[in-house]
Amino acid sequence: MNVGTLGVSGSMFDKFKKRWGGLWVGGDLNLFDDRLTFSANPLNRVLQNGDLSREVILKTVTNVEWRSGFVMGIIDVAHAGGQFTFRCYGSRSFAAMVEAVVREAKTTK
Repeated sequence: MNVGTLGVSGSMFDKFKKRWGGLWVGGDLNLFDDRLTFSANPLNRVLQNGDLSREVILKTVTNVEWRSGFVMGIIDVAHAGGQFTFRCYGSRSFAAMVEAVVREAKTTK
């Protein structure tokens, strides 16, 4: 399904992306011993094009940074392949948890 069929123009999304630095996509974020994964919720999979899932191998993480955001805080996870930015409730404590699991992942073989 094309976003335009819902009455939202492409230029409106372009303006939103420019203003907010991207398009926030709702879904599930999971932290495992060795990786951080994201999968989009069903609505976003229908509305957006392409593969929205992400996976970051924790041994490749170089920095985890929390920053303030509107309603929910934002976490930037820098890694060897770029940066994964997400927002969630309880973001400050989740960022600390990610940092702890990254440290552990880097010390285990």
